[in-house]
Amino acid sequence: MNSRPAASFPLTTTDGKKGNMKLNVYGKKIEITKISGNWTVFYIGNEGKNRTAYDIVIPNALKENEIKNYLEDLLHEWATPSNNRIVEIE
Repeated sequence: MNSRPAASFPLTTTDGKKGNMKLNVYGKKIEITKISGNWTVFYIGNEGKNRTAYDIVIPNALKENEIKNYLEDLLHEWATPSNNRIVEIE
């Protein structure tokens, strides 16, 4: 695992119900949302439409500051010479 800084977006709102973070994962854009204690991942489409990323499962016990490293381990096979990082996007 590398020591890159964890995502800094808060994933739980002040009411504790829902929050999100958006990442470019080796060239693929995803949004991670925590709803009622469950992490849910969506692919972000070019037209602004999202679809559930059933192939990316994040354990509910994982803390938000552990997600980026978890995704690096899980999805490193997506990396290419031109897309070799996981970065936060807005």
